[in-house]
Parts: sequence; C-alpha cells; structure tokens
Amino acid sequence: MKKTSIFFPLIIIGICLSLTGCQDQTQSISERQARLVASQNMQLKAQLEQKDAEIANLQEELEDCRGQIAKMEEASAAAAGNMMEMIKSSTESLTKQNIELRAKVKELEAKLAKESAD
Repeated sequence: MKKTSIFFPLIIIGICLSLTGCQDQTQSISERQARLVASQNMQLKAQLEQKDAEIANLQEELEDCRGQIAKMEEASAAAAGNMMEMIKSSTESLTKQNIELRAKVKELEAKLAKESAD
C-alpha cells in the first residue's frame, strides 16, 4: 500500500505538470496566432490605404478628363457655329450671283432674239 500511496501522488503531480505544459503550448499557439492576425491586419490596412490613395488619384484624373471633354465640346460647338455661318454667307453670296447671272442670261437671250429678229 505504501507503494501505491507514493505512486498515486506522483501520478497526480505528473498529470498536473503535463497539463501545465500543454496549457503553455496552447497559450503560446494562441499568442502566435494573435500576432499573425495582427500582422496581417496591419498589412491589409496598409494595402487599403494605398488603394484609397490610388482611387483618389484616379478620381482626380477623371475630373480632369471630364473638364477637358467639356472644353472640347464647347470648342467643337463654336467651330460648328462658325462653319454654319461661313456656309450661310457663302450660300447667300452664291445665290445672289446666281440671280444676277440668270438676269444677265435673260438679258442676253432677249438681245440675241432682238438682233435675230432685225
């Protein structure tokens, strides 16, 4: 019985020591996982800030492009208006010349008819 009574406390002490060792390992694994997650979170935050900066730059470029498009549209509208004015002026001038030439043709036809009648 003496052997059993000594053996039993040794078994209990051994179990306690092994559980304490496992608990330390479990705790250190949890700490490592926590550090790993924290490190990953910091990396993701840095990447997110970088992407936010890229988005801001692209939005600025987009606004610049929209401004350039608006200026080009205004210039195009002005050029189209100028062209229409030039076409209108040319058309009016050509119409006037056409009327004058028709009158001259009639006059010459009348003169020719009068000469051939004489």
